Amino acid sequence: MEPAESSCHCQPRCVLRVVLPMLMLACLGRTYLADSRLSWSMAVVRGEMKRLAPNPLVTLIDHVAADAGSSATTDIPAIATELTAAQSTTTYEIVSAAQVTPQPSPTATLPSTNSTFTQTTSAPHAFTRLEPMPSLFYLADQENLQRSKAKCPQEVRVSEWNGRIGNHYFQVSQAIVAALFCHTTHVRFPPHINTRYQQQDGLLDMPEELTLPGVDLHEDLKVPSSCPPQPTHKWYHQHCRMVPAWHHRQVMQTFLQPYLGKTLVGLVHASRDIGADRILTIHLRADDIRQYNKYEWGQPPCSMYQKIISDYGYKTLLIVAKSNPVTKRSDAACDSWLVDYGRLHGINITRPNDMTLAGDLSAMIRAQNFVLSFSSFSLSTVLLSNEIKVMYRRRDAKWHSILHSIINCNVWTGVTMYEYNTSLQQDNRKGSPSEWLKTFPVEQITGPFTCQHGSDMMPEL
Repeated sequence: MEPAESSCHCQPRCVLRVVLPMLMLACLGRTYLADSRLSWSMAVVRGEMKRLAPNPLVTLIDHVAADAGSSATTDIPAIATELTAAQSTTTYEIVSAAQVTPQPSPTATLPSTNSTFTQTTSAPHAFTRLEPMPSLFYLADQENLQRSKAKCPQEVRVSEWNGRIGNHYFQVSQAIVAALFCHTTHVRFPPHINTRYQQQDGLLDMPEELTLPGVDLHEDLKVPSSCPPQPTHKWYHQHCRMVPAWHHRQVMQTFLQPYLGKTLVGLVHASRDIGADRILTIHLRADDIRQYNKYEWGQPPCSMYQKIISDYGYKTLLIVAKSNPVTKRSDAACDSWLVDYGRLHGINITRPNDMTLAGDLSAMIRAQNFVLSFSSFSLSTVLLSNEIKVMYRRRDAKWHSILHSIINCNVWTGVTMYEYNTSLQQDNRKGSPSEWLKTFPVEQITGPFTCQHGSDMMPEL
């Protein structure tokens, strides 16, 4: 015979039967008595948002709260405007390489994220940024994105490294952009390479397999019409077209920057002289310029540097070029021209202290005011930079058809790019490109034309 159930055994069940209905009634009463916007709850939420948000967003939160108090609807365009302003005032925080734990594994997984990016110590090196960014899949999820009939692949693969280190940085970004458009989470890269021509030691330690954040949805999607249907190739000459420069920067800062080589990272973090904001950095493509005539025709004429220096009052130039270590001059047409111009006009001409490949890259990554050359070497550095403020480039070069550039007029917040036009077209090129660069008259240069975040991606001239 089972013992009779005592009152002590019944007590917890009785308590639940009485207390739970009372709690439900209390909650319902609280909701009923609150106003239509649940002001008490919203006050708590706003307080927590203000406590956790960066300072530039606190004012925005207050404005949204004020709008909610005066109207039942919220002005979305106004919020977007204030968010853009807040984003442009956000600062960067640099973490030294010594603070980051190395992870030399050939396979890497990036942290899952949707709205903001935070570099973690799971990768070899990182420059931590505090900049709010759109979702990685913002462009991929646009309703008006036209897609082809080709199915999205299970993975995207870079078949081999193309050319030199600037091209390698391009390849990494192009492949990952294509993967993001398809919500494909696996990207493969060739093994680390270091030959006389293709040097990655100290510059890039990309894992052979990279797992991207997010849910893999490739089975439900088609390849965008602007992207090549084949998932495996070099991802340099073939790539997704008309991708905003800000998205390539987003990709390179998130996925490539953590895997920059130790030598390069150390130089980027080295101490620097005061007054960097008043220095104009100029990259001159020099060592291979005579071998590839079409690339020399795309360089800025010397008079364009003259116009920039005159218009903006620069008194110090930092010339980055592969130079003779004795003469400290390069074969670029405008190198000696700039030295002579500086001597005549009281302009101070300087060169990087470290004249190695890593030294040149770090000098450009650290630049705040930068004249781009017609080269992936210089273009990739501004996408990796957290310090660039102003860029200048020649507008009418064949950026897309020849260079496969990932820089265009739709740049990122906090940066302005000024373009200058020479109106030189393919059909009126005559004589030596070096002679043309040195003699093109400054009076025939038009501009500057301003490019900012949200600017139209202009077609190639």
